[in-house]
Amino acid sequence: MLECVRHLHKNKKWEKFRVFEDINRYKSDEYAQALLTAVNFALKEGFDPFEYEKQFQEQVREQIAPASIKNKVWTIMQGLSFFLQKWEKRDNERATLRRYQHPIELLTEWLTVRKLQNQPLDILTDEHIEAFLEEHKERLTWSKRTYNNHKELFADDLQIPG
Repeated sequence: MLECVRHLHKNKKWEKFRVFEDINRYKSDEYAQALLTAVNFALKEGFDPFEYEKQFQEQVREQIAPASIKNKVWTIMQGLSFFLQKWEKRDNERATLRRYQHPIELLTEWLTVRKLQNQPLDILTDEHIEAFLEEHKERLTWSKRTYNNHKELFADDLQIPG
């Protein structure tokens, strides 16, 4: 039964889902309890938040990405460049762009040294990212916060087509 509700996240730990629904707006124990009751009821009735999220993300991808992008076999470098181009088109502040540019530049250098930059994007694994992060944490003496920010970028934010 648990396998239907919770999936292993990166084959290491249980994936979490969070429900906040205006919790900071109301800031009361009664509201929090009502929210908890509603979530528990939905789960008992068969609602799978992970499946819902997957379906939602798939719908968003279908609306955004043209067929030529979806069916293309991307190299790692093409995927990273495409990701940066999309962020640059959003007219973000320089600091926001830098948040993505610098880690991707470091990753690009790391991949190039290992001659992986022209490999298909789908060969890039969590193990590659972890090795990159660990090496740079040691070499650049990153703080825990810097390490975690980079890890979050590659784990959550970096959505490359494919």
